[in-house]
Amino acid sequence: MNLVCTEPPPRPGGGSLPHTTPTPMNDDLKDRVDDQIDHEKNEGRKDQAEGAWEQAKGKTKAAVGDLTGDASMEAEGKMQDAQGELQRKAGNLRAEAAKQADDAL
Repeated sequence: MNLVCTEPPPRPGGGSLPHTTPTPMNDDLKDRVDDQIDHEKNEGRKDQAEGAWEQAKGKTKAAVGDLTGDASMEAEGKMQDAQGELQRKAGNLRAEAAKQADDAL
């Protein structure tokens, strides 16, 4: 894969930027970008797993609170479930963004 860095296109309504020939991305920069993308994918997967685990714990806690009539435990479980869902969704977004960045390169 031959990655190139280019300057942005001319500005609308204003003068144009000087045109230069695209230059290949050096290997060190490419390796650093690839490493960062891999890191973001892994962190996204980690957030997905941790969020799913928090959701499971929250659902369990809410069910126990419901069965025992402990409204405080039930509410705490529902909040933990919601936090886990948000973390899982954030992980989905992070992993997807990293995947799209990888595909773009």
